[in-house]
Amino acid sequence: MIGRAEIWSIGKERMSPRSRLPEKWDKEADVVVVGFGGAGAAAAITAQDAGASVLLLEKAPKGQEGGNTKVAGQG
Repeated sequence: MIGRAEIWSIGKERMSPRSRLPEKWDKEADVVVVGFGGAGAAAAITAQDAGASVLLLEKAPKGQEGGNTKVAGQG
């Protein structure tokens, strides 16, 4: 959890291929960040520090977050 920001993980393992979207979506936030790599984390922290409510969405399974940031510069 980043400060008061809420982090929600929408992982493939939790949803069947036919139902990737939840039936009901009732979350609201001032800022929605898609992806929990380096840029997404920085954006979420900056928005939260400025007083915004933040919703951070990540498709990777728990423990595998990080996107391209995890592999950048390793090649």
